[in-house]
Amino acid sequence: MYEERTLTKQERIVEYLVELNTDSLIEIHNTICFNQYNYEDRIYENAPGIVNELLYGLSPWEIVEKVAGNLYKTTDDYFVDGIYDFESFNDPLEKIDIEAMAAYMVDYDEDGDDYEIREILDEEEDSEILEWLREHECSYWNCRKYCEEQFGIELDDVTTDYWDDEIIAWIEQHENLFKMYKADFGLEETA
Repeated sequence: MYEERTLTKQERIVEYLVELNTDSLIEIHNTICFNQYNYEDRIYENAPGIVNELLYGLSPWEIVEKVAGNLYKTTDDYFVDGIYDFESFNDPLEKIDIEAMAAYMVDYDEDGDDYEIREILDEEEDSEILEWLREHECSYWNCRKYCEEQFGIELDDVTTDYWDDEIIAWIEQHENLFKMYKADFGLEETA
């Protein structure tokens, strides 16, 4: 039987982004571009009002430079305002790399002003202790000995900063499941 693997934050964000509608994905992408001062990668709807707004104040020659190349078509759905010209396209995924965006979000704790992504980023990943406990179905008392040996932590003196409620609750819930700890780590088994 295969063991179920827990998805990383990045993988969960990718799954979430892939399921979003186009407008929501573009909004998150544009927020990240704005926060990075990367205005030339922001994606705009190719609509007359938006084009007029971006061209406002430019000289006729600057306008010709923006739209005269082969990169911009008025019939495409979207465009980016590059440094020198507009570039249009129909599929925003031509310009949005979801994998790279998710990696950036995790690396820089950037949520793109999206509540669901903020929830994923704020979730605590399992600590080394909790991961080990789950893997070994360890009893509370054996875990205390393990923590003292492996981490130099005396659990009687530890505050919740080091020994959080989730770990204690997990240990108490699984205390009777552990039977083989002594053989693996040479610690006494308690019953």
